[in-house]
Amino acid sequence: MVKGEDGARDWLTKFKANEPRAYDKNGAVLDGVDKAEVAFGLINHYYWYEKVAEAGVDKVKAKIHFLNADDPGALINVAGVGIVKGTDAKDAAVKAIDYLLSSEGQTYFADETFEYPVIAGVTTKADLPTLSELKGSSVDLNRLDSLDATLKLLEEVGLT
Repeated sequence: MVKGEDGARDWLTKFKANEPRAYDKNGAVLDGVDKAEVAFGLINHYYWYEKVAEAGVDKVKAKIHFLNADDPGALINVAGVGIVKGTDAKDAAVKAIDYLLSSEGQTYFADETFEYPVIAGVTTKADLPTLSELKGSSVDLNRLDSLDATLKLLEEVGLT
């Protein structure tokens, strides 16, 4: 939304001119970069950290790079959790949420899945930049809610 739909169309048109290669999943994108099938790929950071944890940093050729705040790709997403209105299992749902937001739960996500902890005092064994070091994009994620318009634009430029 930084440059509007016309800016997105222009970027997508230029992107298509580079003949991008499509991959089905983040892990496949990372493998493609690691095997030098493509020069770069956009993934969620935790896929790289997971691969490094499994293979060792010296065995992974792909390197991780966090985009600058002025780049619309520097999005910081937070996973959410909620309780379905009218559920018969509200007590169990509250217990599950309490665990997810506990130090134990957040430590699991930080150390085992390389997610950023969302509560104070929980750290990670991964060498992640802190959230305060990352300056997320100025793009308002709440304005990115039109899947139909996005799909139409991708079809218009020939990327579907």
